[in-house]
Amino acid sequence: MNLAKLELDEHELVEIGKQLNETLDYFENLNDLDISAISESAYITKATNVFRDDEVDKKRLLNQSEISSNAKKKKNNFFVVSRIL
Repeated sequence: MNLAKLELDEHELVEIGKQLNETLDYFENLNDLDISAISESAYITKATNVFRDDEVDKKRLLNQSEISSNAKKKKNNFFVVSRIL
């Protein structure tokens, strides 16, 4: 079974197989690297959060009836939406 649904002839299969093996060999070389002197890090750059802190604007809050008044259809205080599957 071919999940990608690619139609490849024998020559293409051999060529792609060689390329895949070369790629895997490259990654095997990474296993031989001595990285003991390199400190661990979660990011390769010095990333900082530039976003503002979340704050609730109480003047913009809506109560349940205001929210549900925008619903086309509701049942027991829940929005009713069309089935998608």
